[in-house]
Amino acid sequence: MKTIQFSIKPELFELFKNAQFGAVLLSDIVVKDVNHQELLQNLRRNIYSRLANSNKNISETKEYRLWGHVFSLLGLNIKQQLPSHLALYKRFKNNRELPKINTLVDIYNHISLLRQIPLGGHNVEGIDSISIDSTNGSEVYISKGKNELVEANRWAYMDNHNRVLTKDLVWRQSDVSLIGEETKSIFIPIDDITASFSNHQLANIVNEIVDVLSNFYNFKWSYGIINKYNQKILLTTANTEIISKPNNLLLPTPEINTSNSAISSFLDHKIDEVYPSKESLIEALKSGRRLSFYIGADATAPRLHLGHLIPVLKLKELQEMGHRLVFLIGDFTARIGDPTDKSAARVMLTEEEVNRNAKNFLEQIKKYIDFDSSSNPAEVVFNSTWNDQLSMSDVIDLSSNFTVQQMLERDMFAKRIKENKPIYLHEFLYPLLQGYDSVYMGVDGEFGGRDQTFNMLAGRTLAKNIAGIDKFVVTTHFLLSADGVNKMSKSIGNCIFIDDSPQDKYGKVMSIPDELIMHYYQLATQFDNERLILIEDELERGQPMDIKKKLAFEVVRLNDGESSAKEAQNYFEQTVQLGNRPNDAREVSKSELRLITGKDTIQVKELLILTKLCSSNSEAKRLCKSGAVEVNEIKATNPEQEYSLAEIDTIKAGKRNWIILVN
Repeated sequence: MKTIQFSIKPELFELFKNAQFGAVLLSDIVVKDVNHQELLQNLRRNIYSRLANSNKNISETKEYRLWGHVFSLLGLNIKQQLPSHLALYKRFKNNRELPKINTLVDIYNHISLLRQIPLGGHNVEGIDSISIDSTNGSEVYISKGKNELVEANRWAYMDNHNRVLTKDLVWRQSDVSLIGEETKSIFIPIDDITASFSNHQLANIVNEIVDVLSNFYNFKWSYGIINKYNQKILLTTANTEIISKPNNLLLPTPEINTSNSAISSFLDHKIDEVYPSKESLIEALKSGRRLSFYIGADATAPRLHLGHLIPVLKLKELQEMGHRLVFLIGDFTARIGDPTDKSAARVMLTEEEVNRNAKNFLEQIKKYIDFDSSSNPAEVVFNSTWNDQLSMSDVIDLSSNFTVQQMLERDMFAKRIKENKPIYLHEFLYPLLQGYDSVYMGVDGEFGGRDQTFNMLAGRTLAKNIAGIDKFVVTTHFLLSADGVNKMSKSIGNCIFIDDSPQDKYGKVMSIPDELIMHYYQLATQFDNERLILIEDELERGQPMDIKKKLAFEVVRLNDGESSAKEAQNYFEQTVQLGNRPNDAREVSKSELRLITGKDTIQVKELLILTKLCSSNSEAKRLCKSGAVEVNEIKATNPEQEYSLAEIDTIKAGKRNWIILVN
């Protein structure tokens, strides 16, 4: 166990009022019997791959501007010396590997490069406290064996022996705290002097450091944050055992499939548009470089539908080709609501509603995307991680990349103006914040339905202007609902949901009009063009019912498996085509209904709602008036018709939904 006191002189916060400093303390470090060089090589390759797509010079970056201001306040010139993380980035951009010092140092140097934040490291054996203080002119700084007297009023990391550990905060570590292969106790400072990270982001960086290190070493650790409100902390390493788990940064780089057949299959009939061009994407896919792609889904409703799966399954193909896949949960942007295709502003959701929806999203998407692969697992991120930290200044900077005219040209805004409906300012911010996701993650490409083109191109603009990344935008065709007019939409509710029962999926597909059969074959199955041509020929010769049943079977098979598809088809044939009561019809107790209503009689609309065959009086009235409701297998068209509970044996809504009433 090890204890270190870490403190900061209050005057530093007069210079940098929002600065914050993370601190990680590790003790009792024991080397694991693993191949360190192999893991380090994997770490280097994965991080270099993620950073390879930026074309910006270091002097053009936001980090350079912010740290240039920091250095000027410290009396330094950023043109003459760079903070440690930018020095690492410059080396990387010059096609030079980071220096190989030792395993511990190499690990935090590479994470510093990836996350673009200064990380240091001090051997703290024999040290009880570390402080950030201004020098008085008597302190000695030792570098490469040479003693140097530090001038007064320089900010430095210092220990309880009054030795300078790092002068000018983030530049040049002293020899006295150098880390070696046998070091047992380490203090790692995380210098967020520019206040670019939230507490949550700092905690994520710490977890990443600890997670990666735990694959190389056993140790005890502790973590804390210092800011202007909390200028002193005591770190004591806990006795908690670190359980190492696979980290994506340490996995071997997957072999990239660059075959013409794989690329051609990927760019099939489901792809709508590719920006800047399909040819440039093909060139990138053939290059052999591991690319990063993401898809985002706002957690505005608890369920995903078949339309969402079109871009998701395209991304799955890229994952199988060896590329990196990120699934983004828009927990922050969901609170605003995407105005796309909306004739009125969305209702803003609470954080609790969004979190509940996000949890449901992940459970559903795991059926299709492999998040546990031993070679190329997909990653999950939440955009509140970075959007929560955006300042007003940041939002203004993002806004400067677009014009009001660009926003007003969007169809739904033009329609609202014509209808004299309000457009709220926060709706203009939505594409900026979605676009910033691309900047923060530094991805090579984004996927979405074609209705998301404006938002994704906003991200392309920001990625190019801010990060120097020429991001691909890939849109897919969207799936129409059964009306043949509107896209399938969770906000409208006209959906075949991923978590619908196999019977409901099958039945909903069977309810689509015949003219949509080929549309669903093209977008809701994984059939290739040759198979689709044969199906279209068969459809032209007649027998749409049989072809639609094959479609329904394939949709269920793709989402729920072969056996579920067979059961769903049998259920449909028995209940809808033959009119038989299903063997597994749900039972509802008449006694419970009496307790709920307090009487022995019940209206049809009450019975429909209490048995959960519908959710509202209006829906119950619609079902009855359309002739879709049967009580004891006799049509009940009057929703207010009253029956004795004793005489009701069954109630049916539509052709597929039966309830048996039991005593």
